[in-house]
Amino acid sequence: MAARKRQLEWTAAALTEFAEAMNYYAERNPRAARRMTDEILTAVELLIAEPVATPGRPGKVAGTSERILSRRTPFVIVYRELTGNAGGVQILHVIHHARKYP
Repeated sequence: MAARKRQLEWTAAALTEFAEAMNYYAERNPRAARRMTDEILTAVELLIAEPVATPGRPGKVAGTSERILSRRTPFVIVYRELTGNAGGVQILHVIHHARKYP
């Protein structure tokens, strides 16, 4: 039986963080930026697949979770589960490991 996808939402802050980070890397190493973009988007897609293939750990803020990516892609995806009929995930932040948690 095929996996069912749940709803996915990105906050404006998460989209901005993601775009700014990938632009920064693209200026320095376009190939690395493409790889990191692919890895981040794959990780997000896995969060909305049912059953969730790679759940995150409890987040630093109550009601959130964090999905930590690889050393080659030094980012944390901060998200929360959406309630409702379809359920889903809202991406709150895409944070580089070296940056301060918002």
